[in-house]
Amino acid sequence: MSRSSHSWDAAREVAAALGEACLGEPIELPLAESAGLRLAAEVLAPAPAPAVDVSAMDGWVVAGDPPWRLGPAVPMGAAPGPVLTDGHARPVSTGGAVPSGADAVLRSEDGRVGDDGLLHGVRPNAGRDLRRRGEELAVGDRLARLGDALTPARIALLAVAGIDMVPVRPRPSCAVLVTGDEVIGAGLPGAGRVRDAYTPSVPALVASLGGRVLVADRVGDGAGALERRLRELDGEADVVVTTGGTARGAGDRVRDAVEASGGRLHVSGIDLRPGHPTLLATTGSGTPLVGLPGNPLAAFVAMASFLAPLVRAAAGAPVGAARPVVEAVDVASHPRDTLLVPFRRVDGRIEATRWRGAAMLRGLADADGLLVVGPAGTGVRELALPWAHDRA
Repeated sequence: MSRSSHSWDAAREVAAALGEACLGEPIELPLAESAGLRLAAEVLAPAPAPAVDVSAMDGWVVAGDPPWRLGPAVPMGAAPGPVLTDGHARPVSTGGAVPSGADAVLRSEDGRVGDDGLLHGVRPNAGRDLRRRGEELAVGDRLARLGDALTPARIALLAVAGIDMVPVRPRPSCAVLVTGDEVIGAGLPGAGRVRDAYTPSVPALVASLGGRVLVADRVGDGAGALERRLRELDGEADVVVTTGGTARGAGDRVRDAVEASGGRLHVSGIDLRPGHPTLLATTGSGTPLVGLPGNPLAAFVAMASFLAPLVRAAAGAPVGAARPVVEAVDVASHPRDTLLVPFRRVDGRIEATRWRGAAMLRGLADADGLLVVGPAGTGVRELALPWAHDRA
């Protein structure tokens, strides 16, 4: 085991390194199946875009001075056809291929066909409403970089460029084990009971990080129960997440279960409030394990702080960093520990939540982010929440 307690920043580095160590091998997927994944290589344009000169408006392609003698319409989806000579025009729709020799496009509203059968209008400036070949992309232009997310806009760009298959990193899979005999899955918790806050929420959080939850189970406190489940799951998922049982009380068994099942503790406690009992470990087969505290705010702080960089790194995504806060923050620092406090921005100022106890979720549910208050006045940073939040 490594030293008994890590700083918040050091623990994040360990988490990212554990994620990088289980980065999945690249796979090729059809573009339509790649949404949300990360590219495993840069993608270059295989052809120019547009592939030929095209019209940017409905109207007529024209050459020379008016009036213009009309030829047949440019058919959509067809080759440009013969050279357009001076004094001639052809009807064209937006996106239609433009024949060579065309000077510009005369828009529909700017021209008219007279009784003489000729097209009349003011000659447009050269090049008006023409999209030239290669105007957006030249062969070899970089469309996306290694690690870029395949967003809807990027997928559309790759499709326009003629890409069919993309090299991506697979989504890392997670197994979530919620421990505790006191945990119930539905209804109002009675005396001594608590609701399972994690089975319904962690899958969406993991998905926002680029992963997927493969297994979500509850495990009782019986002797050996967690150890047996860790052995059964070992190798089935890329990341294991446990909740509860990470403190050092008589009923807290995660440390013992990890080591008894052949695993290794890398971080066994963090100089952090809330979330001090968070564990980072590997199972017997080397699978990363994040042991979350049982208290809800402490667990979500730990997920934002440590599960997020681990899963992102395993998905081939940038880990991200906490950013300096320039606004005044009315939160006193702790002599030794880093404090993480949910906050909102209200009228251009930061308001730290007053619901900051380790078991309180009310402040986090409305938060815009987490304040990272360094120990002994070492500065305040802002950590983005890994899930999207909409307060509209």
